[in-house]
Amino acid sequence: MFDFVKNLLKSNPAALLGSFKDSRIKLEDSKRSLLLKPNEKIIYGNFSVYLEERKVGRYVSGGSSVRIMKGVWLRASEGKYVSHSELAEIDSGSLFITSERLVFNGQFKNYAYTKNKIISVEPFKDAIRVGIQNRQKALTFLTDRPLLLGTAIYLLTGNEILKEDAKKQVINELKLNIISKLKAIEHYSHFNEKTFPENYEIFNLLNYCILSDINDYELAGCGLPKEIYRLKISLSKLTSLFKELSGIVKNFYEKNPKGSDEQLTSFIKSKLSQKNYDGEIIVRTIKEFYQSLSDLGLATFKLKSI
Repeated sequence: MFDFVKNLLKSNPAALLGSFKDSRIKLEDSKRSLLLKPNEKIIYGNFSVYLEERKVGRYVSGGSSVRIMKGVWLRASEGKYVSHSELAEIDSGSLFITSERLVFNGQFKNYAYTKNKIISVEPFKDAIRVGIQNRQKALTFLTDRPLLLGTAIYLLTGNEILKEDAKKQVINELKLNIISKLKAIEHYSHFNEKTFPENYEIFNLLNYCILSDINDYELAGCGLPKEIYRLKISLSKLTSLFKELSGIVKNFYEKNPKGSDEQLTSFIKSKLSQKNYDGEIIVRTIKEFYQSLSDLGLATFKLKSI
């Protein structure tokens, strides 16, 4: 069943990108429900799982056995209770870093700590641990963006040294997030005049998802390189072009429901000419998109049949 879903999403990029967008819309709804103080701004927001250290253990028995008669043994047992600590999932909800505090709105628990209460930040591969003054147990949150979250907390606490140190690696984390969105369309191979409306749907979703990622890192004051902004511009231009082409194709079939492929091609060229587009506009815009990926070190990514 899992493989079926994986293959379905791979062959249907709109479904995968749509799931990213749906999650993002839910997060925006959650942001609007957060009551901010005057001049307070959100600099990080995402869904997260709250973990807490708990002791778990088991009884380990030992000892010896003495034979009393055939088939009967008397066991003199000794044992001890062995325990260790591990992280247990306590709650899930929305985690926000604002310009004034850390806020977790969970299903069962809510936490809010002002910036002067935060005494330590420790990012891991898929989580972050935050030490709170006068709180025995640290707060641990699962996140797919530990460096972004850490940078946001450093920004909140005014720790410029840590913030600058994290920024050296945070760009690579953003690239990984961008790659995860690009992979949704890696196997997408439907590009011709008839599919322009479908192409627009896909690239409009891709544009939304990648721009959302970029905006998240901008909000946390990560100081993004110019190559990120080139990607942002080139992807927006490509999306706008597909939107234009999509409208032209829909307009053609409204006027000519049974029109041929040759007529469609001629109609598209005519409409593009009226808008002062030259014949190479599609190829040139796609090349600009690829160049922006190459500038970011993502040159290995390439759409099929383009």
